Amino acid sequence: MDIQRLFEAARCGNVEVLRKSLQENSLILTEVVLTTSSKDTLLHVATKAKQLSFVRELLEQMPDLAHELDKDGYRPMDIAAVVGNVEIVAELNKNNRGTCRLKGKDQRTPLHHAAIHGRIEVINELVSKSPESLEDVTAYNETVLHLAVKNHQVDAFDVLVELLKSFNKEKVINWCATNGNTVLHLAISRKQKESVELLLGNFGALEVNAINSKGLTAMDILDIVMEDVNDVQLKKILEHAGAKGAQEISTMKPASTSNEAKEKYQTPHEEHSRDNFESVLKYFKFQKHRDSAGDARNALLVIAALIVSVTFQAGLQLPTSLEQLEQKDSSSTTSSNSGDPPATVVKYSYSSLASTTSLAPSESRNPAIVGLSLAQLSISEVTIFLIGNSLALSWGILIIEYLTEGFPFRRELVGSVYALMITYGFAVGSNDKPTTAIKFTLLTTSLALPSIIRYGPFCGRKLINKLKRSSSATQASQPLPISRG
Repeated sequence: MDIQRLFEAARCGNVEVLRKSLQENSLILTEVVLTTSSKDTLLHVATKAKQLSFVRELLEQMPDLAHELDKDGYRPMDIAAVVGNVEIVAELNKNNRGTCRLKGKDQRTPLHHAAIHGRIEVINELVSKSPESLEDVTAYNETVLHLAVKNHQVDAFDVLVELLKSFNKEKVINWCATNGNTVLHLAISRKQKESVELLLGNFGALEVNAINSKGLTAMDILDIVMEDVNDVQLKKILEHAGAKGAQEISTMKPASTSNEAKEKYQTPHEEHSRDNFESVLKYFKFQKHRDSAGDARNALLVIAALIVSVTFQAGLQLPTSLEQLEQKDSSSTTSSNSGDPPATVVKYSYSSLASTTSLAPSESRNPAIVGLSLAQLSISEVTIFLIGNSLALSWGILIIEYLTEGFPFRRELVGSVYALMITYGFAVGSNDKPTTAIKFTLLTTSLALPSIIRYGPFCGRKLINKLKRSSSATQASQPLPISRG
């Protein structure tokens, strides 16, 4: 009997062909397994085709087929769980109770696959036969609850919560995945309000302030992803359950720091002073396991806003020290050219530099008098000040742009800060002196440099990869040389 014909029978559910093949050759199933060791078995094919009668006949003849993996790492019960065929799951589980806990690809069990695809009937069938399967985890230490939340299977999550309560498996709700996230962390990051309410309403043992590997609680994560009114409601739900940020949880740490400092009084004075100073510095440093990420972001935004406002104001009004230096240089230059009639010099301002009135013809041709101010300083004090001030402004704006990622009205916010940068450029560069071109060049470079440093490497790598792909495509399209004999 042709093996290919057996596979066709499995797809169509033709049990008579299977029985006839076994009558002709009792070892036909073994030969099929040996022939298709790296491919789907007959049981895999029949399960995918949902041919229950053929599956039942195969299991009667060769029960061990239920343990075979296909080329993708799936067992027949995994496939039945994915497609939601509860009858085949029950048949596979009838004489092979341990099959429902066998792990395949990524260490997932049939229950994991059922949770991922929201197969509620399959979940009930598997758990009724093996409640212990609720405690199985994947290669990434994810529970069935993690998988249901990740794949937005709210109904399946509800069923799993009830099953955990029924079989006294509540401890599973606090288990962490490899990245340290509990189910609550995950539900908050996905903004699944229904799942959060199910967790908070059904489990008194839920650790609402569990900290993940990044030092964040569920409240910290919500502060990071918060965007709209629904998120505010979610925060109220967490607060009502007693959820806090990591910084609030660790409020007792400063007391322990002071106790440690008291113990160090037994050491020599210099060593104690140094250790005490280091402990104070450590306390004020950012610590991811103690400080809230949301508070850190808010602090950075405040600092960046202060930098932008101070540098913008400094750009509009030159510091007093530079004004005095400018006036001193101007007076010394004027005195050195005492042979020419004196010019009347108007009060200095940064935007209109040392304009003069009533100049004699000889004065208008004297470079020592015309263009005093910034031209006199050339590329020294004012230029250095302008470069540093512009760099600080540009970096402050870049920080604001990065930290407001995901904010509402972000497009308008980014547009306004860049418009502010443009007005700054015109304010500090608007004069008709010979140094205008130099100043605008330095100003543009200073304002653009932070963005170039941040985005330049990324754009460069992207361009190089594009050129490589283009070069490879060109080489592949070229015809091979034809040798002539």
